[in-house]
Amino acid sequence: MYSSPSNGLIHPIPLLAIALLVFNDHYAKAAWPGWWTGKLSDMAGMVFFPLMLQALIELWTQKASPKVLSACCLATALTFALVKTTGPMHQLYCEGLGLLQWPL
Repeated sequence: MYSSPSNGLIHPIPLLAIALLVFNDHYAKAAWPGWWTGKLSDMAGMVFFPLMLQALIELWTQKASPKVLSACCLATALTFALVKTTGPMHQLYCEGLGLLQWPL
C-alpha cells in the first residue's frame, strides 16, 4: 500500500510519459510531422492520465484503493476509444478542451 494518492505519479514510468508528452507536443510534432508523433502523445497520455485521475479521486475521497486505479484505467481507455472513433465525442472533447484553455 502507498502513503499518498500521488505516489503513482512520481514513479519513473509516468514521469517519462509526461516528459515524452511535453517534448512531443512542443517540439517533435513541429520538427517531424507525421502520424507517429500523434501516436506518441496518445501512448504517453494513456500511461499518465489514469494515474492523475486516480490521484484526484483519492485526494477527493481520502481513500486509497487498487480498485480506483482499475476503474481509472478502464474509464481512460473507454473515453479515449470513444473520442477517437465517434464524431460527437470528438467534437465534445474539442469543445471541452477549448473551454479549459479559454481562461489562459
